[in-house]
Amino acid sequence: MKLNLYRIFNFENKIEFSFLFFLIILGETVLCFGQDTYKPYMEGYLDKKPYQYNSKPYALKSHEQVIEGKNELVYEINTDGTLNPLNDELVIENCGDVDIINPRITINDKWNWYTCEAMANEIVRDAATDREKAIAISQFVHNNRYHFQPPGKPSGKDYVSDPVIGLNIFGHMYCGMAARITSTLAKKAGLDARLWGLYGHIVSEIFYDGEWHLFDSDAGVFYLNKDNKTIAGMDDLVKDPWLVERTYHPGLAGWKQAHPRRTSTGAWSDGMKTVINFYTTTENNEVEEVEPGDLYEMDLTLRPGEKIILRWDNVGKFYNKYLFTEPLVYANGKIVYKPDLTDNSYRKHIESETNIKSVADDGKRPNIHVDSCITEDTWRSYEANIIYKVKCPYVIVGGCLTGNFYRNDKYGDFCQIELSFDGKQWIPVWTAPTTGWINHNQVLDGLISPVGKEPKYEYYVKMNFAAAGAGFDRPQEPGDNTQAGIDNFTLTTDFQVNPLSIPALSLGLNKVSYTDQTEGRGKVKITHRWYRRDDNHYPDAPVKPLYPADKEVIDSLTPLLRWEEARDIDKNDKIIDYHIQLSARPDFKWPLSANFDRDAGSGAAEWQVPKGWLNPDQTYYWRVKAKDKNGNWGGYSKGWSFTTR
Repeated sequence: MKLNLYRIFNFENKIEFSFLFFLIILGETVLCFGQDTYKPYMEGYLDKKPYQYNSKPYALKSHEQVIEGKNELVYEINTDGTLNPLNDELVIENCGDVDIINPRITINDKWNWYTCEAMANEIVRDAATDREKAIAISQFVHNNRYHFQPPGKPSGKDYVSDPVIGLNIFGHMYCGMAARITSTLAKKAGLDARLWGLYGHIVSEIFYDGEWHLFDSDAGVFYLNKDNKTIAGMDDLVKDPWLVERTYHPGLAGWKQAHPRRTSTGAWSDGMKTVINFYTTTENNEVEEVEPGDLYEMDLTLRPGEKIILRWDNVGKFYNKYLFTEPLVYANGKIVYKPDLTDNSYRKHIESETNIKSVADDGKRPNIHVDSCITEDTWRSYEANIIYKVKCPYVIVGGCLTGNFYRNDKYGDFCQIELSFDGKQWIPVWTAPTTGWINHNQVLDGLISPVGKEPKYEYYVKMNFAAAGAGFDRPQEPGDNTQAGIDNFTLTTDFQVNPLSIPALSLGLNKVSYTDQTEGRGKVKITHRWYRRDDNHYPDAPVKPLYPADKEVIDSLTPLLRWEEARDIDKNDKIIDYHIQLSARPDFKWPLSANFDRDAGSGAAEWQVPKGWLNPDQTYYWRVKAKDKNGNWGGYSKGWSFTTR
């Protein structure tokens, strides 16, 4: 059975679209597992400008790395300060004379998200079992997106549900997209996976150890069976809803456990009852097998004179096919192209040209100009044009063309800009209104990314020229070498990017790895810019446990965990919260459940283990970290252990 991820909110249906819009006006979205769910993963990206965090300005730092004649290089960047830097921008610029094919950067062995296969390999590389692979994939998806209105469903494809598109470009989506991304990544990691469409919710099931196991990447949870070891499947939750009820839901904490929703019986309920009803109202449940099909790749070619700029802030440009709501967190980047028109090598990187000569051909200005002029008898046959194509791996949300044009004669000469998305149908954008040298900046935003249209990843720009010859309303002056044309231009393309997908520097030593697939001797300049932060410090990690003592054997299965209070060297900086992790593993790679990877909810140095989660005769490992009033999380304590009787 084909599960329609938009079966609840089918945007093609005007009635349901109106209903959705009404719900959004009331409360952003009733299916949201709390808008607070994105905050732990977006720390450092919430303000529009990274240098506006405090009244004290941060020092802007940068590192430039030139790579010439190599397809790969590893280099190091050491950032100082007392807190993680605020990453500002990452620039990759082609400074050579050959195309740079697929330039890619990872930092500290992370952010290789350029293909689905590479993304899956990065996620599961430390997983020793299929169970660990499934947990790692679900956590990765949960941590790198947030629940918010998706940008729409373009024709013929669940757009955001492609892992590379959903996580690199947008990062905001509903539960169905998160579930499909989880299932697709599981497939790429060698696991079988499928989707369950519930009443008002969609989740993933992943198959390993001979059974299906359910993962909710939107809410950030999985459910344990009563043995407190085996991850439950859909059938288990239908039979025993208590497995859901006893589980801590990070999203529902932001939802305050009480976001109302009408159940299938028509009754109103609190948040947890709603989640239970997802599973127990089985008449609404549908299963769909996942077939990933052709998946997107972040392919990019930088021509000579072209650069890509990835930024962690935004200028208010975003793609949304149906709605006008600005995403909570997103960023904007640019591709900037400034070809050298003084050299005939520019012809290697155009789509076509007609009746064009260059300054290198005949010494005339502007640098690109009309070859054969117009006469009274051949008005149309001697028009000239040059066409450029822009292709971007990110969704295009705007742009501009800035150029120095020349129009000599107001009757016979003309300069014009046209835009196309297929290279065939052209939209007139601008015609030069005056004569002489004209510096013009043409904004393309409304044409490239209009509301209600399909997302754009490429477009064409055509510059049209015509020049009147002698005898056509203009005598040819001796030594007049000037024709209609353009002397130089810069084509800027704005795009949308998920800030969590951009390779970021952290405090201390960073290992940066660069690769490309360039043929020939390329030259690339990479620039990292960040703001140094030294206005505060991280809290110290708690030093030792108070109860249980490290390696202590205890009788209780519901111990009150206590530890020494964390310290903060900043004057009057108070500890306001702790985060607890409890695992069956000493390396803490995978939590026991969401119940044991959570905030304590207060600054008290203690936390009560809930009933029913710990087994007798088992060793558990736990650690904590502290958060100060400025929102800074310190590092984890060393791992402690206790054994139950």
